[in-house]
Amino acid sequence: MKGKTVVISFTGLIVIIWLLTACGAPAATASNPTEFKVTATDFKFEPADLTLKAGQKIKLTMTNKGAIDHTWLLKDASGKELSQTLTVKNGETKSLEFAAPAAPGTYTLVCDIPGHKELGMVGKVIVQ
Repeated sequence: MKGKTVVISFTGLIVIIWLLTACGAPAATASNPTEFKVTATDFKFEPADLTLKAGQKIKLTMTNKGAIDHTWLLKDASGKELSQTLTVKNGETKSLEFAAPAAPGTYTLVCDIPGHKELGMVGKVIVQ
């Protein structure tokens, strides 16, 4: 009887490991956003360019080391906003979670406070 119990327990363990590997692990990993850290200064983002995977969950954390407030906003080629605006006052750090665009391509990121984009506070997001 002890032999059967060990075989059943071992088989059950194999099934559990298979289920975790085949089904559970990717779902748990996919639900956690990938964090990118950006520093805003007067008037640039560091880094200015990010490379993301299509549809990837993102947590963008921006620290404002500038003397004035800044924003971070993702737009497509037509100017349509693809993320919420992340507004960070000088000296603060804030985060924003969003999904990367589903379509591969190059997107624009800007500080949308009037005049900041024109002073060079822009970057690009490359979606692969």
